[in-house]
Amino acid sequence: MFMTVLISVLVVILLIHSMLNRTAMRRCNEDIDEIRSSLFELRRNARSKQAEINRRLAEIRVLILRSHGKIPENRVPFTITADCIACGTCVPECPVNAIADGDIYEIDPETCIACKKCADVCPVHACIPMTGPSKS
Repeated sequence: MFMTVLISVLVVILLIHSMLNRTAMRRCNEDIDEIRSSLFELRRNARSKQAEINRRLAEIRVLILRSHGKIPENRVPFTITADCIACGTCVPECPVNAIADGDIYEIDPETCIACKKCADVCPVHACIPMTGPSKS
């Protein structure tokens, strides 16, 4: 009888221990998921900020190149927005190799001939004509 009670108590202890371990593992997995989500959001925000900086620098570069007569006034080079998913679809379409690939794709405004081929193939419509420097 004593052995039966002892075995029953041990089984209950093992079950409780197992349940606690599962709960702890679930909490750890939830924490890991939350950290991953935060890192993804930080990475996305950093990419977005970098794309915005690149776009503004390209717009300033266009103004400088136009003032030196290197880009005609009637040509509006394209730029790539932060919506870019870096799929690489646009790179082989550019006839003048104006698109630099990487984490954030960029179009060289001096090289871009505004043929719109990048915009035609972009699945997320991230290739757009430059609008000029913004006031912000």
